[in-house]
Amino acid sequence: MDAPASSRDVSSRRRRFFFTIVTLLLATTATLIFGDFFLYWWDARRVSGRPAPPIPWTRLSDPPINDDTPGGMRLKRFLDCEIVDPASGRVVKFRTNALGYRDRPVLPREPGEFRILVLGDSITLSAYTEEEETYVRQLEHLLAKSLTGIRTINAGMRGACLREYLLILTETGLLTQPDMVLVGLYLNDAKRSRTFPLPEGLAAYSAIARRLQELSLVNELSDESRERWERYAGKPFPTKSFPEEAWRTDREAFEALIAAAAVDWGFAWFPAAWEEMRPDMQLIRELTDKYGIRLAVALFPSTYQVEAMFLDTTPQEMFDKMMKEMKLPYLDLLPILRAAYRERGHSLAYDNCHLTPEGNAVVADALAEFLRPLIKEANSSAP
Repeated sequence: MDAPASSRDVSSRRRRFFFTIVTLLLATTATLIFGDFFLYWWDARRVSGRPAPPIPWTRLSDPPINDDTPGGMRLKRFLDCEIVDPASGRVVKFRTNALGYRDRPVLPREPGEFRILVLGDSITLSAYTEEEETYVRQLEHLLAKSLTGIRTINAGMRGACLREYLLILTETGLLTQPDMVLVGLYLNDAKRSRTFPLPEGLAAYSAIARRLQELSLVNELSDESRERWERYAGKPFPTKSFPEEAWRTDREAFEALIAAAAVDWGFAWFPAAWEEMRPDMQLIRELTDKYGIRLAVALFPSTYQVEAMFLDTTPQEMFDKMMKEMKLPYLDLLPILRAAYRERGHSLAYDNCHLTPEGNAVVADALAEFLRPLIKEANSSAP
């Protein structure tokens, strides 16, 4: 006996509902997959305003390399892996030692050894290049050509600021028994920097999820930059649109970049940033003085400063004043990188600050010339 018509209608509606749900799920999945592929293709064409490849699909499950500690983000200890940093898109071997430094093991001091502990942020860590391509390691090789027993130690940490350099020095840095501490300062080191970690969780598997995460952070930073710019500049946040490369020749376009980055490297155009850095730099100086450690400072510029046709040295002038008042040996890397850029005719950075291996080599060469006499002086005055 056939089922009543009403029962057949209910069964048919259920089948249609189930078919509709399955179809929607398949369509949504296909759209997400297509969207992910499209975003990866788009990112390959344009990342941070410069050509750079995206994180390859084969590298989406890179191991997390950071630990969140009370003092801020630190590298996990005893890493031995490969990662892809978004700055370069390169597959890079990445190792850390027992102190959580991207470096070989720090063993007991050898007789006659001169150790240089390098503190800095992602520019110093250089997770987007091989370890031998970092300026820290290239500096060691250059100094070793004329000096004996040189050992550089890379204590750089992605997203760190000057306050965290001080914390790293007290937590683990002094354990390395350095003869010299070199601070690789960048323009955003006044306040605790925002950390942009390697993609983890859902963002590690989906370009769409990562983009949503990035957009949320960009909106937050944009609001903070607007508030900070208007507070310290004393004028409205710029809203005029400019062509993509206008900052190279147009000072107004250049200022718009500074305003947009006022919560980051753009803050260095205001005296307040240097006043915030001064106490931490003073504490580092007092700590190194206490243990008889030489202290030197190098300032990294923004790539926009390096490649603009005109010269804007506003942050460097305030840095120069602070270093002279504190009577610290220092090196301003802006004129050096500008000269190298004009001589070579191509960029020495992947984005607004992170150096290519060639850019790291330029910095290492300049630092070797800067530090060599300081090392000789320290050796001659050693007991």
